Parts: sequence; structure tokens; C-alpha cells
Amino acid sequence: MKLFLIRHATAMRHEDFAKEFSKNATKEFSGADDLRRPLTAEGRKKAGRAFEGFFSFFGAPDHIFHSRAVRSRDTAAILAGKTGAPVSETNLLDPGANYDSLLKLLQEPRARVERLALVGHEPDFSEMVSGLLRRNPGESRAFLHLDIKKASCIEIELYASGAGELVSMLPPKVLRRLARSGD
Repeated sequence: MKLFLIRHATAMRHEDFAKEFSKNATKEFSGADDLRRPLTAEGRKKAGRAFEGFFSFFGAPDHIFHSRAVRSRDTAAILAGKTGAPVSETNLLDPGANYDSLLKLLQEPRARVERLALVGHEPDFSEMVSGLLRRNPGESRAFLHLDIKKASCIEIELYASGAGELVSMLPPKVLRRLARSGD
């Protein structure tokens, strides 16, 4: 199975969104409210170009899952618009997700495809990649911190044993160049 981990595109800054939210709300801003933080116009534009590159390089995933966060949902919608892949929402990719969340998600029937894309958050993806890059499922793992830029793509070849191999890690700048090279 090919697994693509895609960090959501650039969203409104947390502090700016909290301030804007507080002006219009009758309650205090909370972590749950952060799920409503939207992408910026620039984030949408750059993700669109990056995902053209994703499609020209990788082809279409068979399915896309995203967290319940608006920024993740909208990033997944941009990717789906470029690739035509079906999209599903899951709380298993919400901020704070971990390797165990990923394992649960991979057990879902819609996740049992050849090419699966997940749109989510950091540092969650670093933790998931750390778990996948072990040689044996029972082996302990150290945390691997990756500098995953927004709208980046990490490609992992996932084996039946549950272990994986890092195949590529492409930042959005490279994905956008791939899109231009296909013109």
C-alpha cells in the first residue's frame, strides 16, 4: 500500500483566529473551536498548485481521509478537486492523533486501498511516521521529528507486517515545480 501523509495547507494564524472568534462569540475560545480555523487565500492557492504537482507525480489516491478541522477538510477538498478521489472525514486524524490512531484508521474498510492519502496535522504526522519506520511491529521506536511544511507530501510504502519505508518527502515548493514541469 502507498500511504501519502499530507499536512494541511496554510491556515489563519491561531492567535488571529482566536482574537476574531472572541469578538464574535459569547463564550471563551477553546481547543474545539480551533477545529474551525480556516485556510488563508494564499494557502488555498499554493495548495492548488502543489496538488497539481502531486497528481502529475503520484497520480490519484484511491481515497482521501482528513481530520474534522476545517483547514484539513478544505485541504482535502483541494486535493480531491485535482485528483477526483473520494473523501472521508475522521476524528482519528484530529489534532493530537498518534500512531495508534493511524493503526485504527488503517483497519477501516475504506482505508484498505492501494493508494491512501491522509490530510492532517503536525506533530502528529511525525509521530505516525516514527511508528511506521520500525523494522518490526513489536520493536520500540524513537520519535522522529520531521520538518513537514504545510501542503507537503510524505510517501510511505506500507507493508503487510505493519512496518513501512519512507519513499519520498516533498515540500510544496517541489510539488509546485512538478506542476509547472507538466505544463
